[in-house]
Amino acid sequence: MVALLPPPTEGARLTFEQLSEEPPQAPPTETYEPEIFSGSRDPADVTVLPPVDTDMESAEEIPPVFLMRQENASQAYGLIAKPSISLDHHGAGWGCILFAIVYERINDTTFRAPQEANATYVAIKKLNKKVVAEYLRRGGEENPYKEIYRMQELGDNIHVLKCVEALQDEEFVYIITPRACATGTLRDLVPWLDTKTIDSSRARKIFIQILQILAYLELHNICHRDLSPDNFMFLTPTNLVVFDFALSLRMPSNADGQRALFAPQGNFGTRAYMEPTIFMDRVFDGVYSDLWSALVILYNLLTSQVLYEVPHPVDVRFRYFILAKALSSTPMNEMAVQAMIDIFGAEGSRQQQHHILSNAMANLNIGPAAMEIFEKCFRVSPAERWTLAQVIESKYIQQGDD
Repeated sequence: MVALLPPPTEGARLTFEQLSEEPPQAPPTETYEPEIFSGSRDPADVTVLPPVDTDMESAEEIPPVFLMRQENASQAYGLIAKPSISLDHHGAGWGCILFAIVYERINDTTFRAPQEANATYVAIKKLNKKVVAEYLRRGGEENPYKEIYRMQELGDNIHVLKCVEALQDEEFVYIITPRACATGTLRDLVPWLDTKTIDSSRARKIFIQILQILAYLELHNICHRDLSPDNFMFLTPTNLVVFDFALSLRMPSNADGQRALFAPQGNFGTRAYMEPTIFMDRVFDGVYSDLWSALVILYNLLTSQVLYEVPHPVDVRFRYFILAKALSSTPMNEMAVQAMIDIFGAEGSRQQQHHILSNAMANLNIGPAAMEIFEKCFRVSPAERWTLAQVIESKYIQQGDD
């Protein structure tokens, strides 16, 4: 067994057939009441001392305190000169991400800046409370209070990003978390649409970390619902964590405490990583769904290509590589040949043909052990797919393709 992965739990071994023996259920009702403290933004009469053994004249170069807890603050945050990231995906004014340095508390009104070598940096997600409240009132699925709650519940900075603290004032909620290292997110790591790919050994190690995260979520009965390269970050070059739990759900269970299937919950998540049953708004399983998304990420890592944009036959890559099973050890099977004739005949466009050829060439980078996982898991019917345990115990994870 790979040292990084614990032995699979009984829940990880559950087949879709076993899960289907019980009726699907709605997710358990949860009240998201995260711990959020009153914060003070741009406080007056607060002093930041320069680092120890530093000339006091350099204090002018130290950013002032931007944010701190209103009472009993153990630390404070000073903004650093790095561009903020706008968060307007739910409309103008939703919020932004700021970056800050952590100051150590000396007393209630005095903090000390760290030496550069010992500095701790954080990201501050600043969200407009009125805009968020209106979005949730209209039935919006992406709940930032759920995100804070999940990080406080699960965050360990090993599997799940930890919430350093959450603060609020009359206008904004501030979610403070560790900042990604220079490697950034998984999306930053992949050389998209390039002939170059990530080293295959590194891709496998990253995927093992993703499986470790999935096993952790399964153990805590949480379905992420939106796994994509954007939602994994590196805290160090070798420490990968998942974040953004705003769409997550606690998985239902039956009378015996065994995980149960979800009743349809609507179309959610990032379509290029979405399981087909989710896209079709059918009954689904949280573990199978997150595993599908994780395997699309593995495909990205091994090929630097997008597998599909929509998990539906209208998407030519989905039709060819998933439905016609061209992503397999026998890519020119009967269904794939017929699909190829259609795509390169009167039905196909040049762009579609280019997509197929680019992916087909990139698929040559996939070794037989990794291809076995894709063959066994990229099936539209969940009942035909491998379980999480089978993927963990596969040749690719245990031995690799080298």
